[in-house]
Amino acid sequence: MHCQSISIGWQSSMNLSPPGFQFLPINYQALFLSQTNIKSFISCAQTCHSNSNCRIFDFDDQSLLCRLFEGNIITMGSIVASSSAQSRVGSKIYYAEQFNNL
Repeated sequence: MHCQSISIGWQSSMNLSPPGFQFLPINYQALFLSQTNIKSFISCAQTCHSNSNCRIFDFDDQSLLCRLFEGNIITMGSIVASSSAQSRVGSKIYYAEQFNNL
Protein backbone atom coordinates (compact mmCIF):
# COMPACT_ATOMS: atom_id res chain seq x y z
CA MET A 1 0.00 0.00 0.00
CA HIS A 2 1.34 3.44 -0.90
CA CYS A 3 0.98 6.10 1.78
CA GLN A 4 1.09 9.82 1.29
CA SER A 5 3.26 11.95 3.59
CA ILE A 6 2.37 15.50 4.56
CA SER A 7 4.16 17.93 6.84
CA ILE A 8 2.09 19.37 9.69
CA GLY A 9 4.78 21.32 11.47
CA TRP A 10 8.44 21.19 12.28
CA GLN A 11 8.10 18.41 14.85
CA SER A 12 6.61 15.63 12.76
CA SER A 13 5.06 14.54 9.50
CA MET A 14 2.21 12.13 8.90
CA ASN A 15 2.02 9.05 6.72
CA LEU A 16 -1.52 8.74 5.39
CA SER A 17 -3.31 5.72 4.03
CA PRO A 18 -5.63 5.95 1.06
CA PRO A 19 -9.37 6.07 1.89
CA GLY A 20 -11.03 2.81 2.92
CA PHE A 21 -8.66 1.73 5.71
CA GLN A 22 -8.60 1.73 9.51
CA PHE A 23 -6.06 0.85 12.20
CA LEU A 24 -6.37 -2.50 13.97
CA PRO A 25 -4.11 -2.52 17.07
CA ILE A 26 -2.69 -5.77 18.40
CA ASN A 27 -3.87 -4.76 21.90
CA TYR A 28 -6.74 -2.28 21.75
CA GLN A 29 -6.87 -1.51 25.49
CA ALA A 30 -3.12 -0.95 25.80
CA LEU A 31 -2.77 1.28 22.74
CA PHE A 32 -6.09 3.17 22.67
CA LEU A 33 -5.85 6.79 23.88
CA SER A 34 -9.20 8.37 23.00
CA GLN A 35 -11.97 8.76 20.50
CA THR A 36 -14.02 11.81 19.72
CA ASN A 37 -16.33 13.19 17.09
CA ILE A 38 -14.46 15.85 15.18
CA LYS A 39 -15.24 17.90 12.08
CA SER A 40 -12.52 16.79 9.64
CA PHE A 41 -9.59 14.52 8.87
CA ILE A 42 -7.20 17.48 9.26
CA SER A 43 -8.66 18.26 12.71
CA CYS A 44 -8.11 14.63 13.70
CA ALA A 45 -4.49 14.80 12.49
CA GLN A 46 -3.98 18.02 14.46
CA THR A 47 -5.47 16.40 17.57
CA CYS A 48 -3.00 13.53 17.27
CA HIS A 49 -0.15 15.93 16.54
CA SER A 50 -0.89 17.91 19.70
CA ASN A 51 -0.96 14.78 21.91
CA SER A 52 2.60 13.69 22.75
CA ASN A 53 1.48 10.07 23.29
CA CYS A 54 -0.39 9.78 20.00
CA ARG A 55 1.46 8.04 17.17
CA ILE A 56 -1.44 6.63 15.13
CA PHE A 57 -4.94 7.87 14.34
CA ASP A 58 -7.81 6.93 12.14
CA PHE A 59 -10.74 9.06 11.05
CA ASP A 60 -14.01 8.13 9.43
CA ASP A 61 -15.47 10.97 7.37
CA GLN A 62 -18.97 9.42 7.48
CA SER A 63 -19.28 9.10 11.28
CA LEU A 64 -16.76 11.91 12.04
CA LEU A 65 -15.11 9.53 14.53
CA CYS A 66 -11.45 10.23 15.32
CA ARG A 67 -9.54 7.51 17.22
CA LEU A 68 -6.07 8.08 18.68
CA PHE A 69 -3.54 5.37 19.52
CA GLU A 70 -0.03 5.17 20.88
CA GLY A 71 2.64 2.78 19.67
CA ASN A 72 4.53 2.09 16.49
CA ILE A 73 2.29 1.40 13.51
CA ILE A 74 4.71 -1.20 12.09
CA THR A 75 4.93 -3.38 15.22
CA MET A 76 1.74 -2.54 17.15
CA GLY A 77 -1.00 -3.34 14.67
CA SER A 78 -2.13 -3.35 11.08
CA ILE A 79 -3.80 -1.10 8.58
CA VAL A 80 -6.81 -3.08 7.40
CA ALA A 81 -9.74 -2.54 5.06
CA SER A 82 -12.55 -0.62 6.72
CA SER A 83 -16.28 -1.09 6.29
CA SER A 84 -16.32 2.65 5.57
CA ALA A 85 -14.93 3.83 2.25
CA GLN A 86 -14.23 7.22 3.89
CA SER A 87 -11.97 6.00 6.74
CA ARG A 88 -8.22 6.79 6.64
CA VAL A 89 -5.23 6.07 8.88
CA GLY A 90 -2.41 8.43 9.75
CA SER A 91 0.81 7.85 11.65
CA LYS A 92 3.41 10.31 12.94
CA ILE A 93 6.93 10.29 11.58
CA TYR A 94 9.77 11.72 13.64
CA TYR A 95 13.17 12.54 12.21
CA ALA A 96 16.43 11.96 14.12
CA GLU A 97 17.71 15.44 13.21
CA GLN A 98 15.02 16.95 15.41
CA PHE A 99 16.57 15.38 18.48
CA ASN A 100 20.18 16.44 17.85
CA ASN A 101 21.72 19.01 20.14
CA LEU A 102 22.38 22.07 18.03
